[in-house]
Amino acid sequence: MITKNVIVHELPVADFVTINACQNEHNLFQSTSTISLGNINNWNWNFGDGNTFSGDRETEHIYQNDGIFDVTLHIISDKGCEAETTMQTMVYPLPNA
Repeated sequence: MITKNVIVHELPVADFVTINACQNEHNLFQSTSTISLGNINNWNWNFGDGNTFSGDRETEHIYQNDGIFDVTLHIISDKGCEAETTMQTMVYPLPNA
Protein backbone atom coordinates (compact mmCIF):
# COMPACT_ATOMS: atom_id res chain seq x y z
CA MET A 1 0.00 0.00 0.00
CA ILE A 2 1.24 3.47 -0.89
CA THR A 3 0.28 6.49 1.20
CA LYS A 4 0.72 10.08 0.01
CA ASN A 5 -0.10 13.37 1.67
CA VAL A 6 -2.41 15.63 -0.28
CA ILE A 7 -2.75 19.35 0.34
CA VAL A 8 -6.23 20.75 -0.19
CA HIS A 9 -6.32 24.54 -0.43
CA GLU A 10 -9.29 26.56 0.76
CA LEU A 11 -11.49 28.34 -1.75
CA PRO A 12 -11.43 32.13 -1.75
CA VAL A 13 -14.65 34.03 -1.06
CA ALA A 14 -15.58 36.39 -3.89
CA ASP A 15 -17.25 39.67 -2.93
CA PHE A 16 -17.25 43.29 -4.08
CA VAL A 17 -18.80 46.67 -3.47
CA THR A 18 -20.00 49.30 -5.90
CA ILE A 19 -21.85 52.59 -5.80
CA ASN A 20 -24.68 53.10 -8.27
CA ALA A 21 -23.87 55.78 -10.84
CA CYS A 22 -25.46 57.68 -13.69
CA GLN A 23 -25.21 56.78 -17.35
CA ASN A 24 -21.89 57.91 -18.92
CA GLU A 25 -20.25 58.39 -15.49
CA HIS A 26 -17.48 56.33 -13.88
CA ASN A 27 -18.90 53.46 -11.81
CA LEU A 28 -16.32 52.20 -9.28
CA PHE A 29 -16.05 48.48 -8.46
CA GLN A 30 -13.86 47.28 -5.58
CA SER A 31 -13.19 43.67 -4.66
CA THR A 32 -13.58 42.83 -0.98
CA SER A 33 -12.80 39.17 -1.65
CA THR A 34 -10.94 37.17 0.98
CA ILE A 35 -8.90 34.02 1.39
CA SER A 36 -7.63 32.62 4.71
CA LEU A 37 -4.30 31.30 3.42
CA GLY A 38 -2.50 32.59 0.34
CA ASN A 39 -3.34 35.49 -1.91
CA ILE A 40 -5.85 36.39 -4.57
CA ASN A 41 -3.87 37.30 -7.66
CA ASN A 42 -6.41 37.51 -10.47
CA TRP A 43 -9.66 39.48 -10.71
CA ASN A 44 -11.90 39.08 -13.78
CA TRP A 45 -14.82 41.48 -14.07
CA ASN A 46 -17.88 41.06 -16.32
CA PHE A 47 -19.94 44.26 -16.25
CA GLY A 48 -23.11 42.73 -17.72
CA ASP A 49 -23.18 44.97 -20.79
CA GLY A 50 -20.81 42.97 -22.99
CA ASN A 51 -17.66 44.52 -21.50
CA THR A 52 -15.07 42.74 -19.35
CA PHE A 53 -11.84 43.61 -17.55
CA SER A 54 -9.11 41.43 -16.06
CA GLY A 55 -6.32 42.23 -13.68
CA ASP A 56 -7.02 44.63 -10.85
CA ARG A 57 -8.81 44.41 -7.51
CA GLU A 58 -10.39 47.78 -8.19
CA THR A 59 -11.67 49.13 -11.50
CA GLU A 60 -14.03 51.65 -13.06
CA HIS A 61 -16.55 51.17 -15.84
CA ILE A 62 -18.69 53.62 -17.81
CA TYR A 63 -22.13 52.34 -18.82
CA GLN A 64 -23.49 53.82 -22.05
CA ASN A 65 -27.09 52.90 -21.14
CA ASP A 66 -29.16 53.16 -18.02
CA GLY A 67 -30.73 50.14 -16.32
CA ILE A 68 -29.91 47.29 -13.97
CA PHE A 69 -26.83 45.24 -14.84
CA ASP A 70 -25.62 41.91 -13.43
CA VAL A 71 -21.93 42.32 -12.58
CA THR A 72 -19.82 39.18 -12.03
CA LEU A 73 -16.46 39.02 -10.29
CA HIS A 74 -14.41 35.84 -10.84
CA ILE A 75 -11.28 35.51 -8.68
CA ILE A 76 -8.33 33.10 -8.72
CA SER A 77 -5.93 32.49 -5.84
CA ASP A 78 -2.19 31.93 -6.06
CA LYS A 79 -2.96 28.19 -5.59
CA GLY A 80 -5.34 28.15 -8.58
CA CYS A 81 -8.53 28.02 -6.49
CA GLU A 82 -11.46 29.93 -8.00
CA ALA A 83 -14.68 31.57 -6.85
CA GLU A 84 -17.19 34.05 -8.26
CA THR A 85 -20.13 36.16 -7.26
CA THR A 86 -22.73 38.17 -9.17
CA MET A 87 -24.48 41.31 -7.92
CA GLN A 88 -26.61 43.95 -9.56
CA THR A 89 -25.71 47.58 -10.10
CA MET A 90 -28.15 50.34 -11.03
CA VAL A 91 -27.21 52.87 -13.70
CA TYR A 92 -29.46 55.92 -13.55
CA PRO A 93 -30.57 57.77 -16.71
CA LEU A 94 -29.29 61.26 -17.34
CA PRO A 95 -31.82 63.99 -16.56
CA ASN A 96 -33.43 65.93 -19.39
CA ALA A 97 -32.39 69.57 -19.37
